[in-house]
Formats: sequence, structure tokens, C-alpha cells
Amino acid sequence: MNATSLKLAGNNKVPSITIDYCLNSELPIGHKVDPNETALPPTAYKAELKKRQPALTSPSNFNLSEPEKELLRCHHKLGHVAIRRIQWLFRQGILATSNKERRLQAAAAKLTCGPLCTACQYAKQRRKTYPGTVKRVVPQEDGGCKANTLFPGQEIAIDIFYARPRGRLLNTFGKEAADQKYKGGCIFANCATSFLHIGLLSNVSGHNTTTVKEEFDKMCQNHGVVPQQFISDNGSEFVNSDFQAHLEQLQQSHRLAGVGAHHSNGVAERGILTIMSIARAMLHHAALHWPDVADVELWPLALLHAVDLLNKIPRTETGWSAYKLFTRKTYPYSKLREFHVWGCPVYVLDSHLANNKKLPRWQPRSGRHIYVGNSKTHSHSIPLVLSLDTGKITAQYHVV
Repeated sequence: MNATSLKLAGNNKVPSITIDYCLNSELPIGHKVDPNETALPPTAYKAELKKRQPALTSPSNFNLSEPEKELLRCHHKLGHVAIRRIQWLFRQGILATSNKERRLQAAAAKLTCGPLCTACQYAKQRRKTYPGTVKRVVPQEDGGCKANTLFPGQEIAIDIFYARPRGRLLNTFGKEAADQKYKGGCIFANCATSFLHIGLLSNVSGHNTTTVKEEFDKMCQNHGVVPQQFISDNGSEFVNSDFQAHLEQLQQSHRLAGVGAHHSNGVAERGILTIMSIARAMLHHAALHWPDVADVELWPLALLHAVDLLNKIPRTETGWSAYKLFTRKTYPYSKLREFHVWGCPVYVLDSHLANNKKLPRWQPRSGRHIYVGNSKTHSHSIPLVLSLDTGKITAQYHVV
């Protein structure tokens, strides 16, 4: 129970709880609860009361207005991106499907002090600036890492990131050995379009880095993009003979950032910071709302979903998405409504019914799974689901 004050009633053995402000409670403000009236002990009564708390966006929560609830709903659905970016999407009318939703989102776009997301407070908190410290952006140097890069593939920033604990593989049942799980990955950030791509690595080495770069080259070839130049730091993964021979074979140039000058490769560094913060927020959101099945080893799926969202959501600077700028293909923004809250429960139709077969009359017709993103290998927005029984990740069509 998220109450701001708990008051004890005199010398009674059982406390009387006064709810001054409760975000998730169904009880009205100022309501007094006496555990003596129940058959449960005080500790169990408080736990039972906490279980009955609805979500922040529930209709029974009277502490938030309907525009604030709509703002939070879309914020959760689109991967906890910035609230101002969600409000910009509301002003463009991209996420509305009816006049009622347009009026509601227009009111939400006018909010100057919106509600706070609990998962974002856990995942994106930063230090406050020291008193007297002033930071200013020099207009002449703003965007210097992307200067003179105008075409997709003209310059691509790459870097290695690590994550602990190790993440589970995508093609197994999640029971592989610890040394086979993902240790980190390699990010590819296009400087001209801000398009992101990541390759997951179980072992960070020159050979594995070359393998994920070949996957990136194949993805670029499918979209008609020719990578020309890569920029990286002086890590051993990028200066070894295998990686350099691969670049020479494809006639691609390579530029190294200065030793200790991480700002020289700022596009990749900023990309890692952004996808990590979004993936961390999604993992915390899943742990807050479904702690029984939340698992930190699902961070590879959260990262892939974060990259997919950042590439598909239009940017406020241009009005176009990074996917559209990089691939030069149209992406219907109406498909943004097909994304769901990462880690939410979904119900998948039984395989017998999906294949037009029969089931016993009283047997469940669907099973509960976890939504972990959308498939990239299918033509439509087919969701990826994680089975709670087997631990396998599959793409399913008959999903609710």
C-alpha cells in the first residue's frame, strides 16, 4: 500500500491505518481501516489489502485523471520512452483510432506536469547537478559526431557493451550452461539516420564480432544500404587481424577514436545508454507488475525490443522514424498500436485448435505466455511469446 502516512490508534495492539494518499488503492482518501474487524492478523490483512490494489491506469484509481492515465498507458506500451515524445505523438494524431481517443490524447498532450512512471524512477534516476554548475550546449558543436554524414551507411559507429548476469539464448529453452549465455553484444549506430542494430555475443572476441558484423551487412543488403565506413574505439575486437581482413575484403574503411576519447565515438556510446535505460525500465516494470515470473536473464529480449521501438517511433526533429530514413521504406505508423507492454501476460490458442483439430470439452483452449516483443522474421507484426511451461520463445499468431 503506497500510503504517505501510517498512524497508530492510541495504545491499541492492532494499528488503525489512515490512508491520506494512495495511488493504487481502491479505498477513498481519508478512509480508516480497522484490522480488528477482520479475521486476519494485521500482517496478513495488510498483505491481502496490497494484493487488491489495481494498476495506476485502472478506472478505479481516482487520483489520476483520464488524460494522465492515457499518457501512462502509451508510455508503458511504447517502451517507457520520454513523456514529451509521447505527447508529441498525441499532437500528431498517430496513436488515436477514434474521435474519443483523439480528444483524450489532445488533452493529455497539454499536460505540463504529467504523472511519474514508477519503473522509470527505478531505472532512469541520475545525480543532481551541484549548486552553481551550469551546462550549456554550444550550437556550433551540437551534433558534431554526425557532421557531414548525409546518407545511410556513410558512417556507422560500433562499440561493445557488457551486461551481468548473463542473458539467456533466444533459440533454447533457457536451460543452457552459464558459459553459453549472452555476455554482451555489439551495437551498430548509423550516424546519418540514428538507426540502431545490435548483435548479441556469448563470447566477446574478434571472430564473434566479425560474425555479428556479417549479420549487420546482410541486413543492410536486404534494405539496399551499402556500409562504407566504420568508427570504433581501440578495443582488441576491432583492431585484430580477422576484423581488419574482413573490412579489406569488403572494401570498407575503418576509423579509430582517440585513446580515452569516448566522445569521438559518441553516437555508439549514446545508443548504448539509451537502449540500456529503456530495457532496464521494461524489466523493472515487469518485475513490479508480475514478480512471480520476472527474470533479469531476459535482458537480451528487452534490448531487442527497445531497439525495435526506437527505430520505429518517429523522431520529433524530423517527423520520420530512423527505420524510414535508413531503409527508405514507408512504415505505417498505425502499426505502433500493435506494440504491447513488454512482459505482459498473453494468451495463446492451443496448437490443436490452431491446426483445426479438436480438444476435450473441458480442457483449457489457451495457455498463458509472456509477451517479449515482435518477430523480425515475419512479414506482419507477429508477437514473440515466452512459454511459462517450457521456457521456449516462439512466434504466435492466435494471441490475445
